[in-house]
Amino acid sequence: MVRNSTSRLSPYSSEIALAPHLESYISYAILKVSRKIKQKMEESEPSQYLRCVRKGKAPYWYMQVTLLYESGEKETDVLQLKHIIMQALTEIFGQVGASDTIDVLKLSSGNALLRVPTRSFVKLWGALTLYGKYKGRLCAFRVHQVSPNLMGLACNSREFKIPGLYDGH
Repeated sequence: MVRNSTSRLSPYSSEIALAPHLESYISYAILKVSRKIKQKMEESEPSQYLRCVRKGKAPYWYMQVTLLYESGEKETDVLQLKHIIMQALTEIFGQVGASDTIDVLKLSSGNALLRVPTRSFVKLWGALTLYGKYKGRLCAFRVHQVSPNLMGLACNSREFKIPGLYDGH
């Protein structure tokens, strides 16, 4: 990999990070916003709560998916899963469709947590839905949850049970 003086490699992905002057501008903007929030908090009464809302669209969407084979097995490793996802995108949308960065954040007991850029979220979901065969074996992706926030995947409202409420009383 070649590094030049105006850019550096990001530790979180294979993309090139911002130039230093842009990083300082972004740091300044974050500092300015945090000062405004602090000022509003000091002006408000202690019992009130400050609502912080993200303006604009989320940069990433998070998906919880499972790859199921016809034989019933779920286990794959991270590299194989990433290859299958890229193959699904390539089959449906070609090389341009597979050019987006899809990150596998976690893989455990067949369930995978994916981070997808917003611009390619719907494209990936469609490709995973239509994908059906890997190396001659029938398979299917099941999308369990999607959210623009990682925290949104922490609790599944369909499986949430309040202790004491469902004990039959």
